[in-house]
Formats: sequence, structure tokens, C-alpha cells
Amino acid sequence: MKFPVIALTCLASFAATVYSHPVANSLEQRDDDTFKSALKLALSDLGLVQKGLHVYDGEHYFEFAEPAEIARQHLSESAVKVRQSRPPFTEAGAADVKLLFKDLATASKTLLNELIVNKRTIEADSKCTYTSTYVGFIWAFSNGLVNDIVNNSGPKVKDLIGDYAGEYISNLRSAVSGFEGSKCTNKSSQ
Repeated sequence: MKFPVIALTCLASFAATVYSHPVANSLEQRDDDTFKSALKLALSDLGLVQKGLHVYDGEHYFEFAEPAEIARQHLSESAVKVRQSRPPFTEAGAADVKLLFKDLATASKTLLNELIVNKRTIEADSKCTYTSTYVGFIWAFSNGLVNDIVNNSGPKVKDLIGDYAGEYISNLRSAVSGFEGSKCTNKSSQ
């Protein structure tokens, strides 16, 4: 099969433009988008978990449990995509996700506050263990996602991501610790 010289020249020119143009580095952009998409999904899921907890009144625990389980699944799937993403996360990409991490910090603080407000209801409904488990999964898988982003980042980006994610992960850890062991007592065990 023979291609005309003009067709091959045009194809080569197009390929050279895509790979050499600083704005159109499609591989780098695609992988930075993988990181951003993972964080946007985490933010959306965290909002749904918080809303489910907000409406919890001692009945319909599934309104919290279902979005919490979905969040865990999404965090796990996102971590796999981040680990498989190449090339590493770039400085430009890191600058783009700073606001996402701020939003995640705010959402995780809101979730922490909802847990504090609903603690008595959770205790009265004997859901301490379930709540601790679900929030623990969200914390662990969020921490795993952040670690995967850090581990798949360029050297200059690793510390930035760790700093950006600090408050988000800390809020989730505080939420978990508020429901561990003696800090939350199920009504049926009193």
C-alpha cells in the first residue's frame, strides 16, 4: 500500500506539532486530567456522604452508608487509574488541583461537623461501629489516593501535593477517631 508523499508529509507535520507544541502536549494533559478527575470525584462523593449523614435521624441509615460505600469504591478505582497514569503529575497540574484540595478540606470539615452533630443519634441507633468503619474506609482510601498521587508525581510536586492534602486527610482522620472504641458507645451496649 503506497501513500502519496504529500499525505505522509502532512501526517508527519501534524505529529510533530502535537508532540512539540508546549500547550498541546496531549499525553501530559491527559494524565494531569486523570489526577484532577480523581479528586473531583472524591469531592463529589464526599458531598453525597455528608448529605446522607445530614438527613440521618435514627432511621434510613442507608442514606449515609450507601454513598459512603460508593465513595470507597470510587476512591479505590481512582487510585488504580492514578497509579497507571504516565507521565508523572506535573507542576502545572499540581497548581490546577490546589483549589480542589481546598474544597476537599472544606468538605471533610463539614463531614466531621455533621458527625459531631449526629453522634448522639448514631449512638442511640447503635451505629457507632458501622459509622467508624465507613468513615475509616473513606479516610484510608483517600489517604491511599493522595499517596498514589504523590508517588506518581515529579520530584518538585511531591511536597506540594502533601501540603495541599494535609487538612483534607487530617479532617477525615479526626472524624474516624471520634468514633473509635470508647469515644462512641452504642445504646445496646450500655
